[in-house]
Amino acid sequence: MRADRAERNRRALKPRDFWWTVLVIDPIVMAILPVVVRWRWATPTRISLAALLVGAGSVVAFATGQPVVGALAFQARFALDCLDGKVARLTGQSSRWGGFVDLAGDMITIGAVYAAIGAWVGREGVAGAWMVLVLLPAFTAAIWLHQYERGVIAGLPPEERPTSPSVPPSDRIWTLRRFERHPGSVEVETLLLLVYPLFLPIDWYPWVAGAATAFYLASGAQVVMDLRKLLRT
Repeated sequence: MRADRAERNRRALKPRDFWWTVLVIDPIVMAILPVVVRWRWATPTRISLAALLVGAGSVVAFATGQPVVGALAFQARFALDCLDGKVARLTGQSSRWGGFVDLAGDMITIGAVYAAIGAWVGREGVAGAWMVLVLLPAFTAAIWLHQYERGVIAGLPPEERPTSPSVPPSDRIWTLRRFERHPGSVEVETLLLLVYPLFLPIDWYPWVAGAATAFYLASGAQVVMDLRKLLRT
């Protein structure tokens, strides 16, 4: 039984992942994964579409001034978003179409939730609610640049592709080698869409949104510098 669980972890988990995912989401998702893979109708693409629907519920909740419901719904969406990839890896159902549905659902949902939370704080009269007008373009640009970079790298000859240290798959959900080197987009989403609506004063929105915007701008700038090196070789 323990050997089966270890093998399932090695096949389903990403070798390296975001901090929030490793610490909180993966233990939950891996607990229900053995049940989900027995449901033949629960394909990765259908799980991705279910995540999109739950994300739409989060958008509606934030837009109508129900931040607690919106925050919890967004985390449920994220859990489904993590589940679809694990099901795909464990069952060998990975596909380009499934990857597209997953990515499109992420971009649509996260952007819409950012817009909804901005609309909510704006109606509440929070000074600096206009920060959402900077946050959304920064988020969209960062995501697009990262995807473009992946396409450029995929089109390079194998010998010209940048290499990164390999991380062997782990048979444990929680292990230090699975942590990314620094916080990433998932931690930014957790700050703005979970920590802020549940635990922080509403008038902190400009500071929280500003921090998220700074992250996306820095992330996009790093990709531009990486692309400059790649495309000049």
